[in-house]
Amino acid sequence: MRPPDNLSDRRHDGAGRLVAAWLLDRYFAPLLGAVSLLAAAFGASLLARETLSTPQALVAIALLGLTSGVEVDLLPYLVVRYFGRSPPLEPQSNSWP
Repeated sequence: MRPPDNLSDRRHDGAGRLVAAWLLDRYFAPLLGAVSLLAAAFGASLLARETLSTPQALVAIALLGLTSGVEVDLLPYLVVRYFGRSPPLEPQSNSWP
């Protein structure tokens, strides 16, 4: 078995996106963001321990992966919700001589 490419395994990232989409339909989005960041902080604190068992490491990596998936869907949702969509940009003329 090879190690993951980065800290969060890509499978957990995809699962986090699915969970986030489901939760965004049902719960207050800023609360979901706060819970997600708390889960990431807990996962990071688990990884920062001096003695770390394999199950603890797997839980920490799963939490960080799920959190990264939630953030990918949550941030654009919140930006559009609170700031609205911008009008399409007009094409600009070529300013080169």
